[in-house]
Amino acid sequence: MHSHVRHIAIGIVISAVLAGFVACDARTSVRGDVIDNKGKPIAGATVRLILVNTGRSAETITGPDGKFAVELIHGPFSRFELVASAWGYKDYRQQVYAKTTENVQIALIPQSVLEQMFPNAPRKAETVDCFRSLTPETPIAMIVQKCGRPDEETGSGLYIFVWNLQGGSSVAVGTGSLDRTYYAIYTESPGKSVSLLAPKR
Repeated sequence: MHSHVRHIAIGIVISAVLAGFVACDARTSVRGDVIDNKGKPIAGATVRLILVNTGRSAETITGPDGKFAVELIHGPFSRFELVASAWGYKDYRQQVYAKTTENVQIALIPQSVLEQMFPNAPRKAETVDCFRSLTPETPIAMIVQKCGRPDEETGSGLYIFVWNLQGGSSVAVGTGSLDRTYYAIYTESPGKSVSLLAPKR
């Protein structure tokens, strides 16, 4: 009888200890600095520490020296992602171990001009089909949304966007104000070029 009571008491104590361990708040923090590809600090970058399983996050902005510090208080068994972003740069992501204090240096890679102009463009088309029947009233944003981000942007005083397609062919679209299409030329791989721009309706 006494042995049975003792086992029950020990079980209660162990359960209480485990419950206290599980309920105990943990801390995960990351500090460091954000730099560009030339090693210069990036001021005004946003750095977020995200609790992956709930989406809860802590956020901060880098100062003139590019430095930051973020921290989250959480329960056990958590997964984290660190995300750094700044205008004109590609987002940076890395996993962070729970219950640690990490020191990191984040180097952001500059976006191309086209990535900055069309950050949410879909995957690029591989054939000329989606470029057919363009009109002078078609804005560039509509073409990009339909056919994807162009591969090149050239021109002086006039935007010329180029999509490189399958088989060495390409489409070049010219515009001066982005809200209209001045011309759209399809060049086949042997060098033959045709206009894709339908007459104004």
